[in-house]
Amino acid sequence: SPSALPVLGKQLENAVYLSLRRKGYLNDSSLFYYRLGDGKEIDFLLRNGHVTSDLIQVCLNLSAIETKEREVRALMLAKKNFPDANLTIVTADESGKINRAGKDQICLIPAYEFC
Repeated sequence: SPSALPVLGKQLENAVYLSLRRKGYLNDSSLFYYRLGDGKEIDFLLRNGHVTSDLIQVCLNLSAIETKEREVRALMLAKKNFPDANLTIVTADESGKINRAGKDQICLIPAYEFC
């Protein structure tokens, strides 16, 4: 049902968070939430020492164009601040790549593979 979707989205985000913790990422040390100046946000920013290695968005489903554009736009804006970071969107079941700005690739990874 439509009312269950926000709950499922939060559960998916929580599953990704727990997976990152199991992989050894620590809050406020190597695992962060990142807010861009315009209110957009990145669900997970991963650091390896002083280097930001990954920017990760979690999105249940990218089938709606507006949703896909919102997630991609946030990653591309954050990429300006962290040009060497890998870009990833974790979804319920989609895989593949989104190409933007020529060389920038966003990996789509299904949650069962990511976790």
